[in-house]
Amino acid sequence: MIAKAQRWISYPAILAGLFILWPVVAYMGGQGFTALVGLAALPVLYFAQPKSVPPYALAFIAFILWAMLSTLWSPEGDGLFSGSLSEGSFAISADALRIGLSALAMGAVTFAMRHVSVDAPRSCFVLRTVPAVQAAGVIVTVLAMEPILHVLAPYSDPETEMPQNLMRNANALTLLLPLLLAWLWQGGEKVLRSIAALLVVTLAWAVYTTGSEAAVMALIGMSAAMLVVWRFQKTGLSALFAFTAGYILLAPLIMTQIKGVMRIIGIDFPLSSWSRAHAWQAVGDRIQEAPLAGHGLEASKRWDETFATKPAALEEIVKDTNPDWVWQAYQIIPGHPHNMPLQIWAETGLIGAVLAAGTCLLVSLRLYQVSHIPPIARYAGAGLFGACLIFFSFSYSMWNDAFWSSVALATAAVLLFGRQTAQS
Repeated sequence: MIAKAQRWISYPAILAGLFILWPVVAYMGGQGFTALVGLAALPVLYFAQPKSVPPYALAFIAFILWAMLSTLWSPEGDGLFSGSLSEGSFAISADALRIGLSALAMGAVTFAMRHVSVDAPRSCFVLRTVPAVQAAGVIVTVLAMEPILHVLAPYSDPETEMPQNLMRNANALTLLLPLLLAWLWQGGEKVLRSIAALLVVTLAWAVYTTGSEAAVMALIGMSAAMLVVWRFQKTGLSALFAFTAGYILLAPLIMTQIKGVMRIIGIDFPLSSWSRAHAWQAVGDRIQEAPLAGHGLEASKRWDETFATKPAALEEIVKDTNPDWVWQAYQIIPGHPHNMPLQIWAETGLIGAVLAAGTCLLVSLRLYQVSHIPPIARYAGAGLFGACLIFFSFSYSMWNDAFWSSVALATAAVLLFGRQTAQS
């Protein structure tokens, strides 16, 4: 599986070279992560060739193929295929092709870091330096927000686009930050651990100041997952994936009750939280319309009903929130469900949910079987998982290839660190 011939460059070096672009891509909104993971995937077969496919990868492939197939009945697409071979106009649905190719690239990159030869201390140095540079950039941006927005005004709208990009930059940082924190903590020295703790607190303040509530929650999720692995060192990481499998399967039961739970708690939740809770209830109703196969890939883009079209829903949300807010023109489901498990159910149905949950469960079983995971990989992996779970639950569309590409790249970095540590 591992090529034996000497090569002028290693795959970890290529990955590290691409990671130098991470802060730039993140700072400009993160859409370039898809291209970055594509570039990282191109040389994979030169360095490692698969001899077998593990069960969790087969389950993941089945889930992606089912999602692509669901384009056939999605109102958002024109079917999986279009055109004619004889006329030279044959094509695959753009959404299906995008998701399929992105998943292939992500799988290739993570596969490579599990199987290529690893002796890359300099590459590891680059990978732990990148989140430090990005963290410094986030802090500096907060301290000098106005002049930075002014300088970038010719390239990005300082009123709308750039603030959104800064929030996405903060989100991307939370995916790579666990690697730096795990390295600092595993150093064992009190000063390094103090720096790690101070960095988390400082970044929590910084990302909150940029307006990214999701990034603040991701830092909390990251810390909580790391604590789970600290408490249950052998089974913690496996348990996190098993938990996610159950979460996916039970999402229609859990997430549609959030609105009622918020009412019972009775505190003054942000308007965005109420919007999410009402959206999840509406998505739950959609799931009941097509429970087995779902409505099809990206179908939720077409669910553009506003509260004005649903008087009962409008009356409910006005009671729950500030009645002065103009809810009438606001979409009940704004673009997508903002909860990936619900979106899996709504668009790919029970079949998609079982395949997605099965993938997580098989990963959990594989992690449970591993005799030893180096501490730096265990903690960094848990932190990445915890941050990702927050975005999985509250932020991105399930089919946001840029987000998942950043997750795949961060996962590859964790795998590289783990293997490098194990052999050093």
